[in-house]
Amino acid sequence: MDYDVNARHQSRNRRPCPPSPTYLEDTVSGEKHPSKKLRSNVVSQVQGRLHSEEDCSGDSTSLVSERRGKYSRTTKADVVVRPTTLAFFGPLWCKLLGEAKARMQLYVATEVPFLRREMAIDGVCMEILVEMVIKYEDDGLELEAGFYPEHKRSMATILFNDTQTFHSEIKKVAMRIVPFEYGLYPP
Repeated sequence: MDYDVNARHQSRNRRPCPPSPTYLEDTVSGEKHPSKKLRSNVVSQVQGRLHSEEDCSGDSTSLVSERRGKYSRTTKADVVVRPTTLAFFGPLWCKLLGEAKARMQLYVATEVPFLRREMAIDGVCMEILVEMVIKYEDDGLELEAGFYPEHKRSMATILFNDTQTFHSEIKKVAMRIVPFEYGLYPP
């Protein structure tokens, strides 16, 4: 059987390297472990470790590209950010979408609690999105270019998906309030 446990471990983690010179200096001088130090000292320790890892492996980029997350089945480089997530958009767009989500939640809570996907995305979600873009432009805020016309439907999908999460939050609150207000308890 040609299975090497050590090679498998090193492929998922990294080759063992000697400790960094700064860590050894701190150990000799009697200072505490780097995790107990102030943040500024920790930064220097991390930089020292990175340099020692480069010396150990010879190539620091190979460590980053080959290393996986603790419980990940794919490498971190393989993760693709889709336009249906907030991570895809810039910070100002995230703020705009956050406010649009709040307006959408208000609409769901006061007007129509259960929306059909196609009708909501093409109707209410688009209206709220356009209102927010106009509001931001009227306020003089410059939104990052290249997002609005191309990813308008993805933004509307984000708003609709948030209403599904909002429904579950409403159910949680209702389950806490209904027994006390109406004297109804589950069997």
